Amino acid sequence: MKIVTSATMRAVDDLAVKKHRLSVKKLMEAAGRAVADDIIANRKLQIANLKSKGVVICCGKGNNGGDGLVAARYLKRAGVPVTVFKEFTPSVVKRLTHALSGTGLVVDALLGTGARLPITGVMADVVRAINRAGVPVLAVDIPSGLNPDTGEAGEACVNADRTITLGAPKIGFFLGEALRWTGRIVVKDIGLPENIFETMPSEGEWMDERTVQPLLPKRKKIIHKGEAGRVLIIGGSTEYTGAALLAARGAFRAGCGMVYAAVPSVVRPVFQQGLPEAILVDIEDAGQLKEAADRCQAVVIGPGLGRAPKTIRMVGKIIMKWPHPMVVDADALHALAQTPAVWSRLPAPERLVLTPHEGEMAVLCGKKVESVKESRWETAVAFAMTHRVHVVLKGPHTLTAAPDGCMAVNGSGHSGMATAGMGDVLSGIIGSLIAQGVSVWDAPFGGTHHRDQQKSVWDAARAGVFIHGKAAELAAEKLGGPIGIVANDVAEALPAALHHVKSASKNLLDPTGLPDRGAEPVVVRQAHHAR
Repeated sequence: MKIVTSATMRAVDDLAVKKHRLSVKKLMEAAGRAVADDIIANRKLQIANLKSKGVVICCGKGNNGGDGLVAARYLKRAGVPVTVFKEFTPSVVKRLTHALSGTGLVVDALLGTGARLPITGVMADVVRAINRAGVPVLAVDIPSGLNPDTGEAGEACVNADRTITLGAPKIGFFLGEALRWTGRIVVKDIGLPENIFETMPSEGEWMDERTVQPLLPKRKKIIHKGEAGRVLIIGGSTEYTGAALLAARGAFRAGCGMVYAAVPSVVRPVFQQGLPEAILVDIEDAGQLKEAADRCQAVVIGPGLGRAPKTIRMVGKIIMKWPHPMVVDADALHALAQTPAVWSRLPAPERLVLTPHEGEMAVLCGKKVESVKESRWETAVAFAMTHRVHVVLKGPHTLTAAPDGCMAVNGSGHSGMATAGMGDVLSGIIGSLIAQGVSVWDAPFGGTHHRDQQKSVWDAARAGVFIHGKAAELAAEKLGGPIGIVANDVAEALPAALHHVKSASKNLLDPTGLPDRGAEPVVVRQAHHAR
């Protein structure tokens, strides 16, 4: 799914109406229903709580407000008390402030992507009332006050917990500090023709089930373990005995047939007890290490490896001399930052997938962490293009940048993933998916199959990030919520996540088949106030 500018989204809407005969009313009906369905299905909000406290919907005068009115109708049909505010005046804002104090949810349907910014006057007072209310906020399409193209927020901008964006995600969501205003982003289909975006420009790619499904390896019906992908994990140390184990478990659970683990002697008992399926390799024996690598289609280096001087030297030699596709994580990223001369001599750098969090990215770039946080998109793309590597910049809606400047934005996961070991599992997943693309690894990286090999690495990186997040979502469902899940829970949920994506089908809303209009919800407004 393409990530678009506001101008592109307007062009898509115009094309839908003029060429595909979809009326604005039908699109609005589909959008409003999608918003209502999301609210009703949201476990965190709890429909029983909403039926008790009700929902307040703030509607503007444009299409965004129309979406809110349709959502109100569907919520009321579901038994949720709804109060709609529109045509705002100072006295209406006072009544809104009072209503917000006891509601279960406020829906921001004030302004869409075409609004003139910044917000001023009485509408700014509405935004401030919403932000001060202390109740969950859901934004329709975009938080009012946020620039859809730059991510800039004016003094008056709705601070949403969740944004239901319609048709396609907007580029501004992922620039600057926009995510602090959007909260969790959910993209909803509103019945636009499937091919309508094909000729439209794209700023990046939104990763969801439909996008990821064709990227996953296809398993043969008759296959043995050696053909199902072989990965070498290099990691572990006295301080971090479990990191390499989590990476290896992630690789296995993501479908890999064989996992070799090169670990120090202190870590071997951890594997013998926790993952007896892994084949252990002596990390101190260079010959044995290289022999194991040559049996594998991918290498994961770094989880829990430590930062001793000899470790830094080993990482530099492996990355420089081994031709294998390689996921570089954790302490191996630190080693790279300590040996900047490596970059100018790297053979086939496109084979590398670097998986830093914002702090590690800052060290690699020589920037402050705050600078990376404020320019995540630009930082990831610039580094990937400069050094010709793939970069997975972890964080909310993890970014995956390719050497050619392409960008993929992850649409799965949740805040419960902010816990130790999650990155180790991710590195194993990506290594596993690379290795399972066995058909393109018959020749060394950079040979006649170079283009297919690079695509395999790109596909594995962006698909692996999504599968990782989806597994975390499924783990949270199983355990009753996102807070308190650990990395091993995510690893164990990977088979279910893979099955979920592989069996996912497109759930199109049919705007022509929606129920008839029902009774309108109550509207609180200034008497005789002109539109």
